[in-house]
Amino acid sequence: MNSNAQLEEERRLFYVALTRAQRRLILTAPAISANYYGPSHSGRSRFLEELPDGLYEQVTHEPNHANWGFSRPSFEF
Repeated sequence: MNSNAQLEEERRLFYVALTRAQRRLILTAPAISANYYGPSHSGRSRFLEELPDGLYEQVTHEPNHANWGFSRPSFEF
């Protein structure tokens, strides 16, 4: 996303997704993902930092062989 308009549209879609949850929302993100060039580390959404403090909790799962030894963060609202 390079242009301001594209960034604002991405932000709007993020907030629309958040407000659609009726009871609880869990966002997950892989700690590592594979692509054509090999494994790459994924970052969390830049928009999480814009949310008020205390609105969500970050939970990190223990690493094991099933997830290549990397923790996988998830966020609960």
